[in-house]
Amino acid sequence: MSEKKIPSRADGSLRGGMALLALLAGACAADVGSEVGATEGALISRGTRFGGGTLPVLEPGEGIPRAPAQVAIVDRQTASITIRWHDASEVEASYEIWRHGEGEPLAQIATLPAEDGGFPTFADSGLEPDTAYCYQVRARNAEGVSYSSPTCAYTRAEDDIPVWRAQVRITTADLPTALTVDPRDGGTVDAVSVRLNSPPWAGYAPSGHVSWLDYGGRDFEDGQTRTWDVALNTIDQQHDITLLQLEKAPGHDPVCIEDLRLLVNIRDQVLDDATEGVFHRHFGDTEDTCLWLTDEHPTFTITHEELRADPNWHSAGYGRPPVFTRTEIEATIATIVANLLADIPEAHWGALQGDRYVEATRRSNDTLSIDLDLEGDAPIDDPDIDLDFDLVFSADHEAVVITAVNLVASVEFSWLTEVLGALLPCGPIVSVIEDEGIPDCVAYLEDYIAERIQASWAPIRISIDPTQPICGPGLVPQPSVTELGDVQIDCVAEPPIVLDRPELTPAIRLFARRG
Repeated sequence: MSEKKIPSRADGSLRGGMALLALLAGACAADVGSEVGATEGALISRGTRFGGGTLPVLEPGEGIPRAPAQVAIVDRQTASITIRWHDASEVEASYEIWRHGEGEPLAQIATLPAEDGGFPTFADSGLEPDTAYCYQVRARNAEGVSYSSPTCAYTRAEDDIPVWRAQVRITTADLPTALTVDPRDGGTVDAVSVRLNSPPWAGYAPSGHVSWLDYGGRDFEDGQTRTWDVALNTIDQQHDITLLQLEKAPGHDPVCIEDLRLLVNIRDQVLDDATEGVFHRHFGDTEDTCLWLTDEHPTFTITHEELRADPNWHSAGYGRPPVFTRTEIEATIATIVANLLADIPEAHWGALQGDRYVEATRRSNDTLSIDLDLEGDAPIDDPDIDLDFDLVFSADHEAVVITAVNLVASVEFSWLTEVLGALLPCGPIVSVIEDEGIPDCVAYLEDYIAERIQASWAPIRISIDPTQPICGPGLVPQPSVTELGDVQIDCVAEPPIVLDRPELTPAIRLFARRG
């Protein structure tokens, strides 16, 4: 019998470029021991980590300088990376910039004169595109040297394209005995997340992407193929995707994956079972060949190098989308809600109250109405949570902008649940039911959901190809919502300038029009 493809702990770690961070840290530890001795090395190792607070500033004559703090990446280009740090000492004689790149040893690349406080910067140039580099800043004087924690970044790619949609498609193996099926949700709803670049604590840029694969209904049934939209936070360009990592939350049923695909900028009209995407990995459809995600082996990672090695990596087209279909918009909203629910143990997708768990319908020429069906958890009677809001579409020559307004959350629950006072095990309590001393967790849950929806949608701009304006000269883009709920972009004649200032003379009107 062949061996099961159960990911090892090494597979679950962020391999590839992130190994640079470990190598740099190890090299620096050895360097400290050789320069300042064990006792001083122990002191220096207390330098502030990336993103942390600052340490007290040393006065002149107090010995080894404090380590530079808050080292951060402030700019990434195809051939350069700019770093910035906080000068945490006043006794250093100089700064040293050390770098470790892929396939090259740790080496000092620059020496800079000391600055008295502030945030010095250094721009490193002549770099390879789409490549990871790690940096460390050292403060040196005659008594010794201290160093920052390393921080790393990928340069941008030369052939990068904007990303307006990213999806993960997973086929689970048809193994009826593999999963312990929960009668309500299959046991794996809310349980699997995808990461497209490093977590913030890893010290890499770009970083911070995570998205939960959780639509309404059962997400990971045996023998099922399903495609999830993922959030685009920290993903502006295709090469901001520096890894593909799946992780199963502890305590949920195992998942056995037969096929995994990453899709970029795919329209619903062309999406079918044969769509390869920019990355495709087939594992197998038997218990011994499929990829298992279990409590013992919860993660699996596709590295930066593996993604770029896929023959389809460079096949993604951008294409200015003339229409955002209703199903695409509903999928984006479902992703926002999935990430919201992952942080609210008191709420989950509810019973289907219509054709879809997320329903978008036309309200006006520029507005969609959104209806969500959620539930809260209660000991006796789970209350229905009805969440409604509107999406207003506008556009300029560079992007379509979507704004969430008119958020209304309502909860229906039985009088018995309210009287018993055991509504929801919520954390922060914002009010108490009058005269009863009962935590009003329902009100807290309503407010929290509404605030998260607003915060999640606020930064979303569906970008258009920056090299091509949406409309030609004399025309302006105008989104319009069709009866089917699709949003199309029309180019209409630019309206004339209307000045409602009758006190202006005709000559001044003409001047104002030209301005």
